[in-house]
Amino acid sequence: MSIVIVVGTRSEIIKMTPLVKKLEKRGVDLVFIHTGHYYEMSRVFLEKLGLPSPSESFEMDNSNPAAQIGEMMIKFEKTLENNAGSEELDRKVVFNRVQYSLIRTH
Repeated sequence: MSIVIVVGTRSEIIKMTPLVKKLEKRGVDLVFIHTGHYYEMSRVFLEKLGLPSPSESFEMDNSNPAAQIGEMMIKFEKTLENNAGSEELDRKVVFNRVQYSLIRTH
C-alpha cells in the first residue's frame, strides 16, 4: 500500500503525526510532501516529533494564491509520477488549507 501525505504548516504536521507513526509501524510506503510554506519553522517540528524528512518540499515561485494552486498541482503531479512509476498510489491525505486541499482532488 502506498499513501501520499501533504502538509504545509506546523499545525498540520502535529495533526498528522499519529497517522504517520501508525502507518510506519504497519510498513506502509509513504510519500511525504511538504508544500514549502514555512519549511524552516516546520523542520523543527518534524525533528522534535521524530518524523521523517519530507520526500519532497515544494518551493513556490508565486505569491498569488491562484498561481500557487496551479504551481502546486504541477509539482504534485510530477511528484506522483516520480514516486508511483507505473503503479497507482492507494491514498492521498491532505491537511487543511484550501490551496493544498484543491490539489487533493487530482
